[in-house]
Amino acid sequence: VWCRRRVAMKKEHEIGTLYDHSNDTDGKPQRELLEFSIHSTREPEVSSRGGYRMVSVCDLDELEAGQGPSALIARGTVEDKNGQNRIEIETGFLKEWCIEYSIQEPKLWIETEHAWYRLIAPAKDYIDVHELARKRFEICARANILAVEFEPLKYADAVSFLACPYGKMKENSEADILSIRDFIVEQAANLEDKRLYQSPFVRELKKGKRSNPRPRSTPSKPSATEDLITTEALQQWVPSDEYNIEVAGLLLKRLEAVVNKLMKDKRAVMFSVPVDPVAQNCPDYLSVIKKPMDLSTVKD
Repeated sequence: VWCRRRVAMKKEHEIGTLYDHSNDTDGKPQRELLEFSIHSTREPEVSSRGGYRMVSVCDLDELEAGQGPSALIARGTVEDKNGQNRIEIETGFLKEWCIEYSIQEPKLWIETEHAWYRLIAPAKDYIDVHELARKRFEICARANILAVEFEPLKYADAVSFLACPYGKMKENSEADILSIRDFIVEQAANLEDKRLYQSPFVRELKKGKRSNPRPRSTPSKPSATEDLITTEALQQWVPSDEYNIEVAGLLLKRLEAVVNKLMKDKRAVMFSVPVDPVAQNCPDYLSVIKKPMDLSTVKD
């Protein structure tokens, strides 16, 4: 995959402090990189279009300890804290990439000699190349959130939750999860909070027995014996200390998507709106059904 060289692009050390959003504990600037792409300088100007070959940031994992700086650079747009100024930049060599785990807002970072960059959104022509890093980031970040909110996190529950979109994060199939199984286990082991690593979900991944996952195109249909969240468990569940209004908002968005999907099912027609005892000629309905409920009321 090749990318055309942008014009009027500044080097990261030339842009000053205007685009610094904050600093880490060592004083290194932290910036945000939009429309980003990662490139290998080992293959410069090899096509008539010019530019460097686009690669995944995960290629940094191949760099052995003590080997020195990588040959990877990042390009993209940085924005000041007020969103009033933007400029295209090219970074120096990347040192590492990492996930900042947070219940409120997980983040994906890259580090250079000069600064940290939070990766916000890939360039359009880089989306496919970025897929592996996106998958690793989103699955691990979401699994950590689930392990905190639904302790202990079971394998079937994790697969079910991860199969649904979450905020701006995409859905991921069981095949997606298993394709990065070792990475998930390694990340969980390195977290200070051990709830994910000690969860039944990660224990199943460590066993490596799930070798025939359902493809993404096949609807999920759990069997009667599958280990899902029970009604009793839901009744006993209480939010963890980390639960807050931001997390509640994200959960409500996911629940709304579930309700919308239910309402589109042809079998849900009879449950889509409240029963009208007069119009539907069932005057004793409210006497029999003490607590009526319907999907539109649930959604509201």
